Amino acid sequence: MRDVLAERYPDRVLPARLVRVAALPGPVDFAARLPVGAAVATPDGSVTLWEPGTRRSALRLDGHGGRVTAVVKVSWLTVTASEDGAVRTWLSGAQAPVTRTGHRGLVRCISLTPAGALISGDDGCLILWDTLSNEALRWPAHEAAVRCLDVAPDGTAISGAADGRVATWHTRTGATAVLGGHNGPVRGLAVLRDGLVATWGRAVRFWRPGSADPVVGTAAGFPGGVVSLVAGEQTYTVLCGDGSVQRRLLPDPTAGQAREHPDRGCLTVWWCRSRSLRRGRWC
Repeated sequence: MRDVLAERYPDRVLPARLVRVAALPGPVDFAARLPVGAAVATPDGSVTLWEPGTRRSALRLDGHGGRVTAVVKVSWLTVTASEDGAVRTWLSGAQAPVTRTGHRGLVRCISLTPAGALISGDDGCLILWDTLSNEALRWPAHEAAVRCLDVAPDGTAISGAADGRVATWHTRTGATAVLGGHNGPVRGLAVLRDGLVATWGRAVRFWRPGSADPVVGTAAGFPGGVVSLVAGEQTYTVLCGDGSVQRRLLPDPTAGQAREHPDRGCLTVWWCRSRSLRRGRWC
């Protein structure tokens, strides 16, 4: 496949190198970037952790009875979840993982916090598991499946559900709140700088949890809705449902509202299926 951007703007695109790794026991149906390395999983429920810069697998984790849906890792701890509703905690040097089955249904999200592993799934609940014991706190956060989850630096858990609701749970104090909602399922969320939170579905909404009025603003005009979002220091980049990419400015903290359209310093790229650049604008 031709890299059109690299041909047209060679000074703006970094070269990439494809590395083939050893064969896995089946097709890869899940992959996650880890703080060091990456994790891939196959339909048999096995997870393989890869070391960066090598073609060797660092560790293979077996035991799930369904497709793997989430993997997170710190230096001494790996937590995995799957469609079978089980969450497995793998400690370095341990002979076998600790298995927990507190959710009724598929487990979708894991986020590690100082207090333990925060888990969410299709039953609408958030569970905070102590990674060294079986103690757990449960919060029935939503009436629909939890689609995304993240934790702010102060320990506040933010979750988005299939019914569009966005809610918070402070895992230390137990305080809960509903920030608001989307007109459709929440596809993802991210905790940004200065306490700002972004959630996305058909549009992108910005929140400031803990404020009297948590709604900061809404950005719309993404063809096909928002598939994924990556935030920088001053801008955020959106992959739209029709395959186009837009970069916009983050909300101005002094103005308190999200800008509805790209501004100076923006990047808007539109692709078509013929693999050629249909429209590009750098300003």
